[in-house]
Amino acid sequence: LNPNCIFINRLPDVTKDCDLHEYFSQFGLITDVKVLRNTRDPESLGCAFVTFLETDSVRRVLETQPHLLAENQIIVRVARRKKTEADGTRISVSDKEDDDSLSDEDKSNGDASVLSSDQLTIFVGFLKPEVTESELKAYFSEFGRVSMAQIVHDWITGKSRGFGFVKFADSTAFKRGVLKACHFLNGSRLSVKRSMDRAQSRATCDRPPRELRPERLREEDVNPKGIFVSNLPEVTKDCNLYEYFSKFGLITDVFLLKDTKRLDSRRCGMVFFREADSVKKVFAAQPHLINATQVTIMPARKKNSNDIKPHTKMKMSHGGTSTSTLNTATIFVGRLKPTTTEDDLERYFSKFGTVLDVEVITDRSTGRSRGFAFVTFADEKVFEGGMLEVCHFLHGSRLTVQPSERKSDKVFKSVFNL
Repeated sequence: LNPNCIFINRLPDVTKDCDLHEYFSQFGLITDVKVLRNTRDPESLGCAFVTFLETDSVRRVLETQPHLLAENQIIVRVARRKKTEADGTRISVSDKEDDDSLSDEDKSNGDASVLSSDQLTIFVGFLKPEVTESELKAYFSEFGRVSMAQIVHDWITGKSRGFGFVKFADSTAFKRGVLKACHFLNGSRLSVKRSMDRAQSRATCDRPPRELRPERLREEDVNPKGIFVSNLPEVTKDCNLYEYFSKFGLITDVFLLKDTKRLDSRRCGMVFFREADSVKKVFAAQPHLINATQVTIMPARKKNSNDIKPHTKMKMSHGGTSTSTLNTATIFVGRLKPTTTEDDLERYFSKFGTVLDVEVITDRSTGRSRGFAFVTFADEKVFEGGMLEVCHFLHGSRLTVQPSERKSDKVFKSVFNL
């Protein structure tokens, strides 16, 4: 027999672990509770095991029979250590000795003089979203005086991240078995362990630059058409961001941040859309995975041009171009890769409108691409769809796209000696 464990039978079908924990906690500190389930018929067994820290707790349970749970009389007896099989269902009985549940660190830290401030702090996981810090403090105050209870919140949404930290004033809680007991709060079984410095510091300090945190932004400081993307894989390129976020709308600019004083230049970036609705779609579709890594999205802040230095950001100016000289149905496309063909360009720009002609300019002597081309559309209304406003990527290269100043093939060829 296991003197620290009881076996319970004839439980109501709807009984949960937290129900047993709530009822039997009156007899002593519970280190484990398990309602047995048959995977083929989850409500068929109606039995469970409850393990106490002290054997006296088991004695008190047996002395106070009968027991009623949800107005049903249940059967309670001392559990056996071995494993048995009945009706094809394997039932495991906990045979852990109380001392086995203690680590060497826990055994050596029984004296308050040994415990440092950090060792008086515990990590608490699996918190329900509605749990407050007051509830957390009230619950653990049953084990000892609590000097601090903190729930970690998402700095984007303000919602609980499902874990927190509790710091005790002294070692009393540890002597009373706070690390050995199983814990339930609002029906959720908690994960309780001694806190590690790096876990707590990461939870509270691993956040983006202060000026970019959403809680610091006033509504008038937010760019409704932009997003800030962090926690990117180090190998991420601007074309990867463009390829991923293009499904949410037309992108007018995308770049990786280069200011290494604030964040790793390869770990965060900015994406700007033509329409504010695209940003709303991005937030509604969270979480986002890029290269198998979950990235963090938050609103972009309106910045001066000198505040953010992009990894690669190109600005096109047409100030010196006269509209009378523009062939408004033709665009100039620069920064092409040598392998880009006319068919590639036609396929890419066809999403904006009907393409009549594509010409990649080649070197007359070598026949190789000179890295630019001209694309002619059937109708100049194609530009009303924002083609000149958005940024373009093809084969991983950011393209330069602007209205063509090409007057005629004859003039063009004479200028470029073709």
